[in-house]
Amino acid sequence: MDALPRTGWADFLRDFLVVVGVLPERQLHLARLAPWLDSLLADRPAEQARIVRTYATWQVLRRLHASSATAPVSYARAHRARSCISRAADLLAWLEQRGQDLPTLRQADLDQWLREAPGGRNYVAPFLTWARSRRLTGDVTVHRPPESEPTAGIDHDDRWALVNELLHTQHAAIELRVAGLFVLLFAQPLSRISTLTVGDVHLGDRRVEVRFGTDMIVLPDPLADLVRDLVGRRGHSSYPDQQRTWLFPGGAPGRPLTDLALGRRLRDLGMPRIRSARNSALMHLAAQLPSPILASLLGLLGLLGLHPSRAAAWGNLAKRDWAAYTAHRAHRPDRRDSTDS
Repeated sequence: MDALPRTGWADFLRDFLVVVGVLPERQLHLARLAPWLDSLLADRPAEQARIVRTYATWQVLRRLHASSATAPVSYARAHRARSCISRAADLLAWLEQRGQDLPTLRQADLDQWLREAPGGRNYVAPFLTWARSRRLTGDVTVHRPPESEPTAGIDHDDRWALVNELLHTQHAAIELRVAGLFVLLFAQPLSRISTLTVGDVHLGDRRVEVRFGTDMIVLPDPLADLVRDLVGRRGHSSYPDQQRTWLFPGGAPGRPLTDLALGRRLRDLGMPRIRSARNSALMHLAAQLPSPILASLLGLLGLLGLHPSRAAAWGNLAKRDWAAYTAHRAHRPDRRDSTDS
């Protein structure tokens, strides 16, 4: 199978053979990185290829392999790994065109490259840290712009209108309604939602709970009823994975709906600003919960880069903006918000 050209049919056949037990299960996104690296370095000069391969093998891929023991490597993480590796190769190629190499790289050179390739700032920084630690280059640093304050996202009323629509609309698929509500009410990223399993949901006699982070969260009605229905009739995959039953299964055997496909379907449903919706939900939650508890409870600490200082920034923004929102609504007594009643 590995020797065959990669096609959609080959991927489907591999997934099917894994589900029925003919082939062993493996993390496909992680497994695809090695042949991708070979292809990337095939036509590179020998010294460039040696440096990039060493960095990729012993830094990027080694960390991915280590973390894969506790959590599957998602498409997003594999994409970031490819970006870090390819940006390192781009920098080396740029230096060679100028008749330079890593030992002769100076801060002014790096700043010029970053101006010419602004998208590489976040991806090349780990490579330069690695190169400095091995004395392959001098004391050069990727200067990051000042961190901007979190943005509040969509309007409060617009967010609750979307919540109300997803709760009560009948024409949309139930998996999209639940996924959209997880974004709007619990600030969950699509990469987390798409990998939820039935084991993350507990159906009790009187309540429904879901685990996003370290603890179970009790779902409010009628969202709880929607999740009950989803667990009972989820997805459209013909060959469900017996060992990992996805809450949002995709069309490929044994695989969940990808976050890209989920986002596309939510946008088609009427949620074009998913990130803004998440920001608004996060601000609403940050106004009610202490920052460390919020990050831990919703599993956002690592996923969103929500470190304690960042979580505190959300908390401060939430308190300030909700105070402003309350004052704003005090001047609009004629407008009744049905979601507040």
